[in-house]
Amino acid sequence: MASTAPKKLVELFYDVVSPYSWFAFEVLCRYKNVWMIDLHLKPVFLGGIMKKSGNIPPVMGCANKAIYIPKDVYRMSNYMKVDFKFPTDTFGTMFDKGSLKAMRFVTAVDMIDSSFTENVSRILWSRIHRNDEDITEVASFQLVGKQVGIEPEMLNKAISTITDATIKKRLTDYTDEALEKGAFGAPTIVAHVNGKQEMIFGCDRFPILANILGEKWVGPVPDIPQTKL
Repeated sequence: MASTAPKKLVELFYDVVSPYSWFAFEVLCRYKNVWMIDLHLKPVFLGGIMKKSGNIPPVMGCANKAIYIPKDVYRMSNYMKVDFKFPTDTFGTMFDKGSLKAMRFVTAVDMIDSSFTENVSRILWSRIHRNDEDITEVASFQLVGKQVGIEPEMLNKAISTITDATIKKRLTDYTDEALEKGAFGAPTIVAHVNGKQEMIFGCDRFPILANILGEKWVGPVPDIPQTKL
């Protein structure tokens, strides 16, 4: 008999500019039906979190870390089984162009029909961190929307409202919510268990998250339970 216990809520605060957020996102998506969690995807603007928390990007704050991070990202992508590749112009793409427009697009889609949020986010990550493609132009958002099957009317609405106050406010609200819960970067994961909130930073704390949830971590690619008919 299937369990009737309520699912445990897990929130992921993420930005598609962040490779580590992508790794956390993919693992949580793989585990949501294994751990039976209610996964809430919450798009934020990483630049806002960094600024408001007083954090400094690792490649700017420490020379040795700037050397280490690229190696670590590739090792982590291999371990997490996520096909990753830095953009050719990494600094220009991630810092000069950034992800504000992309995260507003994700937010607009999420507010209209959240069933598309997961796939839209995944495609945006793939564009910037696998295919070295743009995530800032309207044409890019149109391609992403078509790729995930968003109807033209909804897609046009999402794109046309990117600069609306309601979209900006939602993105700001989620960013501020992450900060209130202790965020200083991305990914930030918040688990709600027994009336308490546990904040976890990064994509390499899944054994700790499993322990908090009372579940088992079996690596980045679990066996997905099959529904019996």
